[in-house]
Amino acid sequence: MTQFARQTIDKKQVKLWKIIGIIFVTVALMNYSLKLSEGLGPVFSSLIALGVIAIGTMICARIIYNNLAEYNYRFIERKIILERHIGRANYSLVTIPLTNIRNVIQYNLLEGGKAVPNRHIFTNNRDRSQWYCIQYQDDGIDKSVIIEPDGGFLNSIYANLDIEK
Repeated sequence: MTQFARQTIDKKQVKLWKIIGIIFVTVALMNYSLKLSEGLGPVFSSLIALGVIAIGTMICARIIYNNLAEYNYRFIERKIILERHIGRANYSLVTIPLTNIRNVIQYNLLEGGKAVPNRHIFTNNRDRSQWYCIQYQDDGIDKSVIIEPDGGFLNSIYANLDIEK
């Protein structure tokens, strides 16, 4: 008998002052870089200014992307289904059959603190002490998913794995 569980991690609020601050800093850095690169010619000055704008845009996009994601974890028909929703159009889904799971371990206990290959991160919290790594095999390739389960969902994972083994 499989236990069913569901968990939702809500999106965080994006502070408008952070985005406005990054925009102002980007414009100031662009102007400063233009002033410093006057002697290099207009082509190099333009390229440096475009690079500064691109970096500022990527930083803003990353802040918005990380904070506006909503995550759903659930068990359905002996599978763990992990969903990431960002707005209406951006949607990611990972489905892991319980028979493919090799290990569930706390992220901090992974050997040597090395980066986990072939991983998907399904959490918007940066406190790694609450992260768990589900290591599984998909089409002969070892993959990992980083999640932040609450106590009930984590207990359901362990209970389901004991039943399936």
